[in-house]
Amino acid sequence: RTSGLEVFAIADLRAERDDTAALLDSVRAGIVPVVVLAALLALLAAGTVLRPVRKLGRATRGLAAGDLGSRVAVRGHDELADLARTFNETADALQASDAELREQEAKARRFVADVSHELRTPLAAMTMVATVLEEDADQLPPDVARAARTVGAETARLSRLVEDLMEISRFDAKAAHLNAAETDLAETVRATLALRGWTDRVRTRLDEGVRAVVD
Repeated sequence: RTSGLEVFAIADLRAERDDTAALLDSVRAGIVPVVVLAALLALLAAGTVLRPVRKLGRATRGLAAGDLGSRVAVRGHDELADLARTFNETADALQASDAELREQEAKARRFVADVSHELRTPLAAMTMVATVLEEDADQLPPDVARAARTVGAETARLSRLVEDLMEISRFDAKAAHLNAAETDLAETVRATLALRGWTDRVRTRLDEGVRAVVD
């Protein structure tokens, strides 16, 4: 049965307190090196992971800026390596497409230049004949005269187109260069009309002081 008697035991806990205090002091003293070491390990790990990402970012910016030879080294078999491999494959495809387009463009330029050159000889003969027909148009029947003038006008138009194509080809081949200089446009027009003898045939209203950089 319960006697109703309560017993209290008193024990000295100073040793445990001292041990606990010593333990806490040890933890406080060791926490700083542990944190520093953990931070260094974290930075090292982050650098190892982020270095390939930075290289891939630089390569991507180079590719976007037009450096089609930009590539990244592929190391390992993780997701970053797969991403680098995909980037290199994409860059290879872009470089191949660019090379093919440049080759096609060069062929097109050569074709235009060759066609323009080959057309000049027959056009010269056609222009000569058309000029003779136009000079004698007044002595021809009306329908024939109209046809002769039409042939002359269209031949001259075709000649201008061929000359334009030839000039474009020269610029594409970098065989022609612009000689740009500041020019008084009104004075240039007046000089051109005077050179062609059209001063009395053409009426002009030219503002003074209109200047531009032209060839």
